[in-house]
Amino acid sequence: MGKIQENDARLQQLVSMARIGWWEVDFDEGVYYCSEFVADLLGIEGNKISAKDFANLICENYRERILEEFRSFRMMEIYEQVFPIHSKYGMMWVSTKVGEKRITKEGHVRVMGMLQCISRQRMNMQEQTVDRLNSLLSRLNGISKSLLDFCILMILPWLSIRF
Repeated sequence: MGKIQENDARLQQLVSMARIGWWEVDFDEGVYYCSEFVADLLGIEGNKISAKDFANLICENYRERILEEFRSFRMMEIYEQVFPIHSKYGMMWVSTKVGEKRITKEGHVRVMGMLQCISRQRMNMQEQTVDRLNSLLSRLNGISKSLLDFCILMILPWLSIRF
């Protein structure tokens, strides 16, 4: 086995051990593309799931807030959240984080990120602690969005006047 294949095999083993995968959303198509790990976790055939079907996998108590935050991916550069989903293995807690945003040749906004299952030991934290963490992450996301809105509304017009 060559060095590249050996490194690839090790990387795949580490990804499996970490229970982590990637996703990429295309807002114009309304579709999430995902890695084999994420597709298996969600119990889907192939590597894509509609945004509506993905939304229905988010546990109901978290769905509306998470979806509102997902809609802001187009504008935000930073996003991280922990929430429960319905997987093919039952209810699982996952951590997701935005990694990169890009525009395709067709002009579609695509956002890529990662999704990682959280171990049972880590989730044995009191639910109150998890709720507090999610509340803080949600506030951080809100502050980021407000700051971006402020920059767009206040700073950009000022820059255009000055130059």
